[in-house]
Amino acid sequence: MAEASGVLTHQEIIRLCGFAGDSERESPGTQGPVRPCLRDNVRSASYDLRLGDEYYLRNASGKHWRWGQKTRTRKLDEQCSRRLTVEPNRVAIVTAKEMVCLGPDMVGHLSLKQDVLLQGLIMASQSQIDAGYEGRIFALLYNLSDNEVTLEYGDSVLRLELVRLAERTEKPYEGDFQGITLAKALQRPVGSSLEGLRHEVDRIRKLLLGIPVATLLAIVIAIVLASVTGFIGWASNLNERIVRLEEKAAQRDSSAAGRIGAVNRDIAKLRCEIRRQGSAGEQDRSFPC
Repeated sequence: MAEASGVLTHQEIIRLCGFAGDSERESPGTQGPVRPCLRDNVRSASYDLRLGDEYYLRNASGKHWRWGQKTRTRKLDEQCSRRLTVEPNRVAIVTAKEMVCLGPDMVGHLSLKQDVLLQGLIMASQSQIDAGYEGRIFALLYNLSDNEVTLEYGDSVLRLELVRLAERTEKPYEGDFQGITLAKALQRPVGSSLEGLRHEVDRIRKLLLGIPVATLLAIVIAIVLASVTGFIGWASNLNERIVRLEEKAAQRDSSAAGRIGAVNRDIAKLRCEIRRQGSAGEQDRSFPC
């Protein structure tokens, strides 16, 4: 009987990963889509991937990177360095602890766990994990908040949804990321432009805090006085221009009124002349012109 296509359920993931019994907490890690598979991390229709040991967090030296240089990753371990702290506006690339081994009839979809998201981290859009892929899972995380976010080795951070295809693909994954480490996969440093802006703002803030209060107050007063003086000069100049425009307008009105009066007098004279010419044969030739 052919297995039904669609999202794998809790019991299907448990069965495929080869758990020997209900008391076994972790699978042997030799079969199934997730190796090793932790029973408590199998959800209703997904699996919670844990934070692995290899990660990348760019430092200042990344600014001087050149093509051909090896990009350095770092390691977490259970004894000495268990925590990864992502500062505000910084980018981190993390590796899942588990291996993902998909057959030619299965694909995977990755998302960020809700509790990690609510701390202020977001995950860059992740492409589908193709059928036939076997290897580590990498995720680019960005701290969108104003606070540091700390993740610990072994924490559940990513959610993997497994989907069985309607039929086996004839072209399973054979790409360059098959089975390689993060150090080999990462071709060049990855950083955030907002991180540099935040550092510049912090530098200016520290510089201002280091200036004595009296000096800082003098600078502020000088800036305010310069602004006020400039505004007064601008307002005075504007007022003079308005007065000149009003004077020109008054002169033009007076000149126009004089021209209109002269035209009206000429019209009156013409009317009188017309009346005289039209009444030339009449006895009464007196006109009030």
